[in-house]
Amino acid sequence: MEAATAATAAMMWFRKGLRVHDNPALDAARRHGAGAASARLYPVFVLDPRYLRPDAVAASPGSARAGVARIRFLLESLSDLDARLRRLGSRLLLLRARDDVADAVCAALKDWNIGKLCFESDTEPYALARDKKVTDFALASGIEVLTPVSHTLFDPEEIIKK
Repeated sequence: MEAATAATAAMMWFRKGLRVHDNPALDAARRHGAGAASARLYPVFVLDPRYLRPDAVAASPGSARAGVARIRFLLESLSDLDARLRRLGSRLLLLRARDDVADAVCAALKDWNIGKLCFESDTEPYALARDKKVTDFALASGIEVLTPVSHTLFDPEEIIKK
């Protein structure tokens, strides 16, 4: 990617909210660089080996964290998301993490010269550690980060503070 597109490139990192409608993170990513002829939006989902790596001693077929039905549902949801993005003139980019999802996202941020990263906030311990690693990398690289609340009705941090 040319340096001229670096400031206008945005990445939408899909995780739980696999939808194009009512998605504040996607909307923010879409608006980044709006009007610029070279504006680019990279809709991304990273396949997490923690959920996909087969485990022979798991309670059911699949991995220790996700059974076959859950994995099938995820793949069907990703296919649907890609179809919806295609109707809008885009498509979903699937990345496969070798071991660490955060490393895969950070590599894409660097390689694609992203200027803005958008993803929905998450409150689970695994997600918090992963998101901190990605956010720290992005901010240190001069990448704007936006993480709106979208899969819960209210912002859990605001509720806890109150």
